Amino acid sequence: MEEEKDAEQQQQQQQVLREVCGQGGFAYASLATRAAEGDCGAADAAHEMAWEQLHSGPWHAVHPAWRDAYSLSCLHLAATHLHDARAALRVLDMGLLMGGLLLKARIQSAISERQKRISDDDDDDDDDDDDVIHANIPHDDIAAHLELPHDDVADHVPHVGIS
Repeated sequence: MEEEKDAEQQQQQQQVLREVCGQGGFAYASLATRAAEGDCGAADAAHEMAWEQLHSGPWHAVHPAWRDAYSLSCLHLAATHLHDARAALRVLDMGLLMGGLLLKARIQSAISERQKRISDDDDDDDDDDDDVIHANIPHDDIAAHLELPHDDVADHVPHVGIS
């Protein structure tokens, strides 16, 4: 099953590269091939090149091949360059928004993987409660800590409630 998935991904990548080459994107195809092999610099450059093509004219004038190229570059950038799951998630989200339809399912799958990784990391960090602000502190305690008279606290501390 994993081999079928890899074969499908290779086929999709080749399709994107053929379509982009048909639009004169030979440099992009070369960069994307190197990015697929793990070249971080090529991943950055391919991403930037696809981004520029998306913004080279009105939305309706951009060939769909460049939308798929942008999606592919987002996948490569997230896989090769961004080890930070949150940063990778932002790149993949832009790929979902700005990219084409061919790789949409792959991007959605990659987003799910990153979200799970972030969720797992957050579960591991639950014991570290140092950066949490506790809002349910009585006004008397705030007044004592700030050395303000009790009556002045209501003027200085906003009431926080759920609406």
